[in-house]
Amino acid sequence: MSNISQKTEKIASALYLLTSFFSDQEPLKWEIRVMSLDLASERVKDKFNIIREILSLLSIARMAGLVSESNYEIIAQELSKFGQSMESPLKLMFLEDRVPEEKALPRPEQLDRIKDKFVERMEKKESGRERGAPPEYLSTHPGYETRTQQLRSWIPEAMKYYQPEEQRVEFLPSSDILDSPVAKAERELLKRIRAINQQAEDPRGERAVVEAIGYSLRMQPSIAYQERQQLKMGYGQYAALRALSSMGRSPLRRVVTDYERGVSWSEVAQANGTRLTELLSWMGELRRTAAVFYGQLRSTPQSPGYRTR
Repeated sequence: MSNISQKTEKIASALYLLTSFFSDQEPLKWEIRVMSLDLASERVKDKFNIIREILSLLSIARMAGLVSESNYEIIAQELSKFGQSMESPLKLMFLEDRVPEEKALPRPEQLDRIKDKFVERMEKKESGRERGAPPEYLSTHPGYETRTQQLRSWIPEAMKYYQPEEQRVEFLPSSDILDSPVAKAERELLKRIRAINQQAEDPRGERAVVEAIGYSLRMQPSIAYQERQQLKMGYGQYAALRALSSMGRSPLRRVVTDYERGVSWSEVAQANGTRLTELLSWMGELRRTAAVFYGQLRSTPQSPGYRTR
């Protein structure tokens, strides 16, 4: 396996681990995962633009509070460093200006000179081609002026990701960390959360899950149903957070705030006076309890004292 393949797989694994803390209903989770698979795929050659797309999505996730500042900085720096080592379509146009081979982005002091020469070359190339070209609104491609404006508008955004050569870059977690007992426990917890969400997909399954949460936490099922609706999250996520609140005797709002800040499940559990293994055990028991209620509801079709759908 080449160094590039190892690097892309490492970055893709880190992105999968990072997005595992996103809600399954969050579109960014699946967008980033699809792009990370493309990054790791040997069939996809345009890695440079994929990296730029991932950086943009991560920036949105950071601004939305889905990714912590420290996690964003680590992964963004690693992606930027990797992007500078990749061949990009733009690099061939920059070669005439003697930009170093290993750079995918120019240094700040080179930027204006390269930008002007690049636009000048593109203008010469396009001037002859566009004499007989149709109006832009009838074409499948933007016109020269539009492309020039877009390139100029992208420069400030590109500079956000520029990393000086002498700047130290933090590396992503090693495979040992990704395979640690805590990481494995968190992945198992996410599987159980997804399983609870799947159980609640149909009306009878949803009622069974609500009844199981109420029974397991000694609370009114209608309260659990209303709280979950107000928080706008899956039943699996809600059940795990409600259980942490109950086990650690912490206010639910505090636990939810930690989760929404992108804190890992193990850290949320520790901050609220419990252990991840206890939560794992409880989630397994909740699934079994929900299955029992589901079986009982088949023979007792009467309506609950609250509406689920």
